[in-house]
Amino acid sequence: SSVPVSVSLWVNPMTIIGGGSLVHISTLQNGTGSICYDLLGFTTVGMLLGQLITSPTTLINTHAVILPLNTWTHIAIVYSNTNGFRLFINGQLTDAVSGSMTTNQFSLYITLGNNGPGLSVSSSSCVSSSVVAGPYRGAIDEFRIYNRELDVQELCVLANI
Repeated sequence: SSVPVSVSLWVNPMTIIGGGSLVHISTLQNGTGSICYDLLGFTTVGMLLGQLITSPTTLINTHAVILPLNTWTHIAIVYSNTNGFRLFINGQLTDAVSGSMTTNQFSLYITLGNNGPGLSVSSSSCVSSSVVAGPYRGAIDEFRIYNRELDVQELCVLANI
């Protein structure tokens, strides 16, 4: 069974059109590997999408939302076997989907603001998705990972509500 996890961060996008990776997960340091996908990122039309890997080649997605430009927004992704995969924006539940996360014994690399360190890696080496892999244009602050499922009260505190 999968372990619970929560990811929290603040973003201030300058532009969202054309996509970009906010949080990229991979088994190799260069952004590729047997597990390789964007946990959070933007589609070509600038919609934020949360994604959870359920098998080496399959992702489940949260419904996409548009974030305001030049404004700090708090984003949280929360996963547990009990409550599934949930996306919170500024402390408010935006979407919830069921599904079990793929677990493995690999160490995972997390890349912020791109799908690979430095230059973007070929998206063909990762699980196919609606997120346009590549550099995110904006600021990221207070990125945190928790090895547990955060509750709504904790998420509201992180979002300063």
